[in-house]
Formats: sequence, structure tokens, C-alpha cells
Amino acid sequence: MPLASACKLATSASPIGRRLRAVTKHFLNAGLVRNADQKRFGSYVLDTVRFHDSRLAEVVLVALTYLTTYVALSKTSLQSGNTWFVPSPGAGFSMAGYYYALVALPIFQFLMYRWAYRMIVWTRFLWQVSNFDLLLTPAHPDGAGGLGFLGKGTIPFGIVLFALSSVLSTAIASRILFGGAALEQFEYIYAAFVLLALTVFAGPLMVFAPKPFRLKQDGLLRYGALASQYTQAFDSKWATRINTAQEPHSGHSVSDRYGE
Repeated sequence: MPLASACKLATSASPIGRRLRAVTKHFLNAGLVRNADQKRFGSYVLDTVRFHDSRLAEVVLVALTYLTTYVALSKTSLQSGNTWFVPSPGAGFSMAGYYYALVALPIFQFLMYRWAYRMIVWTRFLWQVSNFDLLLTPAHPDGAGGLGFLGKGTIPFGIVLFALSSVLSTAIASRILFGGAALEQFEYIYAAFVLLALTVFAGPLMVFAPKPFRLKQDGLLRYGALASQYTQAFDSKWATRINTAQEPHSGHSVSDRYGE
């Protein structure tokens, strides 16, 4: 399969998928992958697609979903204040409660686990690419040697973060409205959620962190030497007047130029 077709298969047609697909293709479009590594890059893309579409992974996620759903409903009291869930203390589920336990909660947890799995697959692909000898340049205008486009790939994940934060907020609101809790009691939960979200959705980019660091050190040496050579030549020619015989000034002085 051609490499371009492999890149098109890298992700789904969702907004997040389109952005990650564009990020994947940019490695090639920007000439960051050396010609000798492009075949291996294509194989990594296809391998990532196979992991992304793994049927076995889907089965495992479904089993994990119902296992955690059972644990959540039998070992905890997440919805103890909601009459629609359990009509009275010690009673069984209401019809809405059964729908929540067998349909709504499993679907939500399956989607959450599947996104976690996709982030693992995406992190694995980035780690593989980070091992390439990429054609990065210290003077690139993005300030990251040419890798600044990777940060743009995390923007669509705000959709997932918004959904997760909405669920967290409604659970806390339920505790406040029906359990008499205060909002201040949950400030650490919100802080932990923010840190977890940054780790899950932005953390994969850290696999590239050593490259810009080494590139900066190398660039400081290389461009520092170039700057020294340039300024020394400039100083020798115009300030200390060394080697002026080799490159004489124009035959007209400033006063001649203005007719004085």
C-alpha cells in the first residue's frame, strides 16, 4: 500500500481523527522524515492502524466495561441521592436505574476506555517516530525545530475533555444538591482532573522532548560560531579597518554624495 494511502487510514473521520491524520502526514509533507526512513515510517503507520482497529482490543474493552460497571454499582453508592436510580434505601433498581446500569453507564465507560486505548496507540506511534533521526532545524520559526505542529494536534481533544468535565460536574452537582455537600470540598478533585487530562492528552508529546533540547544545544554552538565569525569579520572590516585594501570603499565619500 502506498505511503500516502497508509497515512489516510491512520485515523477515523472524526474531527480528532482528521487532525491526527494531518499531523501524521505533516511529518512527510514538511520533509522531517529522511528518505531512507520513509518506508519504515509507512510500516509504523500501518501497524498503528492495525492496533487502532483491533477486534481483540474491542472485546477486552467491552469486558472491562461491564466489570467496572458491576464494581461501581455494587461496591459504591455513586447515586445514593437520586430517587430515579434507587427508589428507596435497600430497594432494587427502578426501570430508569436498570437502563442506567445496563445501557447508559456501560456505553459511557466503553467510550472512555476506548479513548484511553486510542491515546495509548497514538503515544506508541509518536514514540516510534521520535526514534527517527528527524530533519529538524534550530532556526525554524515555530521555535521547536519544526515540531511545533504537534501541539496543534491536541486541540480537538477539547471535545473529549468537555464531555468528561461535564460528567464530573454533574456528579458533583448531585452531591451538592441532594447530599448537602459544599463546592469547596471538591476543589482537589477538579485539580486532579486537570492534571490527569494534561497527562493523558498532552503527555504523549513528551516523547519528543529530548529532541528540541538537544537541537537547542547544538544550535547554540553552530549558530554561535557563525555569529562570532560574522561579527569578527564585520568588526575587522568596519571598526578596526583590517584588510580594507582588499575591499576598498566606494570612490565617493559621503560629502561627495551630497554635493559638498
